Amino acid sequence: MDENLSDPIAFSEFPREPLPFRVTRNKMWEALLTEFIAYTGKSEGKNAVKLADLGLWPDERLMNLTPIVIPNTEITVENGWVCGIPTTTHKKIRIFRTDSPALTAFNLMNGMTNLLEISDSLARKMTWKHEDSFAYVRGLFLYTVLAGIVMPKELA
Repeated sequence: MDENLSDPIAFSEFPREPLPFRVTRNKMWEALLTEFIAYTGKSEGKNAVKLADLGLWPDERLMNLTPIVIPNTEITVENGWVCGIPTTTHKKIRIFRTDSPALTAFNLMNGMTNLLEISDSLARKMTWKHEDSFAYVRGLFLYTVLAGIVMPKELA
């Protein structure tokens, strides 16, 4: 795979482990509310999902998720970087450079396109193998979930 060297994160190498969310004392209630919302989905016939567990999910399960930018999250472009300001921290995070393949994938995280479709689009554009493209999209998705910028629409 000819991954763009300008990526600050090796998205395609994102580890397969629980997402290491850090919760400050001030944000504890928000984190508990998010977990409660995911758990209450279980009582409505849905599976209970913890965001931290997404890092352990097999590709076959992840590919059906539909990512969406969390409402009220500010996305900006500054000095060649796409940045996000999560509603939980209000601190600007550099996500990726504008010349990165991540821009194509991130623009498709619109609440209408699942991870498999995003991966297929990126594979065609970059002429990557399907498995390489999915690894990259998976990493970008999990990185942005961990940053508090994106979440699965299924949990929104």
